[in-house]
Formats: sequence, structure tokens, C-alpha cells
Amino acid sequence: MNIINKLWYPNKDNSTIEKIFLKLLYSVLLPFSFIYFVFTVIRIALYKHKLIKSYKCRIPVIVIGNIVSGGSGKTPVVISLALALKHKKLNVGIISRGYKAKIINPIIINNNHNANQVGDEPLLIFQKTHLPICVHSNRVLAIETLLNTYQDLDVIISDDGLQHLKMQRDIECVVFNNFETGNNTLLPSGPLRENIRKWDYSLYSGDNISNKIIHNSQSKAVKSKRVNKNLYNMKSNEIKSISDFKNQNILIAAGIAHPQNIKKLFDEFNINANIYFNLNDHQELTNKHILEINKNYHEYNIIIITEKDLVKYNKNSLIHTLNKEVWVLNLEALIPNDFIQDIFIKIQKNK
Repeated sequence: MNIINKLWYPNKDNSTIEKIFLKLLYSVLLPFSFIYFVFTVIRIALYKHKLIKSYKCRIPVIVIGNIVSGGSGKTPVVISLALALKHKKLNVGIISRGYKAKIINPIIINNNHNANQVGDEPLLIFQKTHLPICVHSNRVLAIETLLNTYQDLDVIISDDGLQHLKMQRDIECVVFNNFETGNNTLLPSGPLRENIRKWDYSLYSGDNISNKIIHNSQSKAVKSKRVNKNLYNMKSNEIKSISDFKNQNILIAAGIAHPQNIKKLFDEFNINANIYFNLNDHQELTNKHILEINKNYHEYNIIIITEKDLVKYNKNSLIHTLNKEVWVLNLEALIPNDFIQDIFIKIQKNK
């Protein structure tokens, strides 16, 4: 865990020296958090009083976002909700920023695009849903591109974009993982992109969610569950469950925000699994990483990546350069039927 994560998500197991250093770092960064707070208050007020114009889409817009910096499990929720609404015979479009992709004009993803062109998460969403998805940092432009291309859309789901105030929305769903809001401080001394305010739904994947979040946001708490469907071998496509990896040494090399959540899945079966911590969210294994793993991690015979990682790699190249078996973890978000029905009813009312 890097120093910023240790600052944002305090751990009682930190050493005394670490705790002293983190307190000093927090004190240094706190004034910048105050400046950030003032900026966000002014920005919100400008939109609220219509001193800056915002965009109202002609069809309902659902935002699946978070209030913390870093991953909270939005992408699996977007996929599950999009497929559920598709199953209800709605024509669903999706927009996403395309993080780290070099996008000049809006791109509607097709089978020929790669993660460098459109971003790893949007590409994964497309592969899982086969729904129209447009990527661009300007979400209004992305929406207009979708509407001009697919005139029969009933609803648009925005993958992230909670703080994109230029885009009006009809439903806001805020996703929390088991770390929730960390030290409850705004960036950069804490992980919060904004303070808790009113929104529609709080989706959480941990055991519970704090009453403070539900009370202050006046939202409906929705328990979502991350379901491990299976793992499949990158070379042979053989399928196994986590329990099949007993007596193996597992190295998790996933470019996601919280790889420790994957480790917990293996811990439940008392499987020896450790995390390769030299990857950040969205980062892929480079030749340098692969050399380090091959040289320094001899005892680990199995490498675990996620489907979000898989979309970034040349399959044959990764298998050839890593002297280990590579298995891909298939994680899905299970969202309650009553939540889906609530969303469906609100879409019908807002059409």
C-alpha cells in the first residue's frame, strides 16, 4: 500500500514512525483540502444559480459514480445495471470518460478498438454488454454523439461523472466499497472528491454502510454483492473455481484500486495469495514488471489478473513472457431486483 493510501485509509497496524509521518503529512496537506473545499462550494453554487449553464438530456440519465478518488467497484455495477435494463427491453446507451485513453473526438466503441484507444473499463463494458458506448472527457458531447447515432435510446448510463455538473442527471447512484470514505477528508489530505450530499442510492459491497452516509445523503441503501463467477486460464481457457487453487502459491498482479479485495477471496479458502504491489489502478504489467516477477517471485506458480487487466494485454505475448500460469478472475456485481425495478419505474416516469 502506497503512502497516500495509508494516509487516506488509516490502519491501526501502521508502525509508530509511520503514524507520526502520516500525521505530519496530513497537517501539510490539510490547507490544500480547504482550498479544494472552497473551490467546490463556489463551483456548485455557480451551477445551482444557473450562472454556468448545464445540459439537460431529452432521455433519462443515470450516473453511477463515487465520491472518493480511486476505484469503488463502479464498472461491475454499470455492467449489471445495463444488462438488467436491457433485459427489460429498454434501449440502453453508456458514456464513459475513457481514462488514460488519448481521445480527441468522441468514439463509439466497436470490436476493432483496443484499451489504449478507448480505455480499459469502457472496453470491458462493451465486451460484456454489447451495448452502444461512447467515450470522451466531455460527457455532454458523448451523450449527443450517442443520441445522433442511436435515435431510439431510452436511457443513458454514465460510468462515473458524479462531479460532472455540466451534465444534468435524473438518477444518482453512489458506489462504496468496504473502505467507504476513508479519513472523511477532501482531497488531497483525504480521498473525498466532494462532501456527502443528497443523492438517490448508496450501493455498498461491504458488510454494511455507515448510518452517517445514509442519513446525510438522504439516500436509499442498496446492498450489492461482488460475485466471483470463476477463473479461466489465459492459455487454455480451462475454467476453475477459487477453491481449486488450494496448495498453490498465488500472486495477484491486478492493476485495480484495491487488489486486497481479491486477496480476501483466496483467504476465505486459506490459499496462500499475495499481492504484487507495484501496479496502480489501470496500470498494466510492463516488461520491467515481468522481469521482476520472473526473477524475484519464484515461489509463486500462478498469476491472477482481472478481466479489466485482460483487455489491455496481448494475450500471447503475456503468456510467453511470464514463466507462470496466468488465470483471469471473472467478477460480477449482483444487484437486487427491487433496486432494478425502482430504477426502471423512475426511467418510465422521466421519459
